[in-house]
Amino acid sequence: MRLEGFKVNIGLFNLLLLVAILSCMDDTFTNNTTAKGTFISIRGIGVQSSTHLVNPETYDFVFFANEPYYIPVINQLNYITAYDNLNDIVYSERYSLSEQLIPMIQEVNYQYVA
Repeated sequence: MRLEGFKVNIGLFNLLLLVAILSCMDDTFTNNTTAKGTFISIRGIGVQSSTHLVNPETYDFVFFANEPYYIPVINQLNYITAYDNLNDIVYSERYSLSEQLIPMIQEVNYQYVA
């Protein structure tokens, strides 16, 4: 009788262990056929300990954060087709107030050498 309860507990333990392992996977790779390159979406707050293969060349990364849901800004973001279009993004003065989430853009130019 005592052995049967132990088997149920082992099964439950294995199920919880499997759920814990699967919850650690939070990288999503999305192949995009309309743009040159592949987009990586990273979700969660866990530490990312994986590496992604890249080709040796120059990369320009642009990160946007706290973009307001404001139709003129959304239209500007939707029509970015070239790197020079980034200079056309204009934010209203009200998005620079301290009680708002202030929009941020970060640019990273990276030369990858194998």
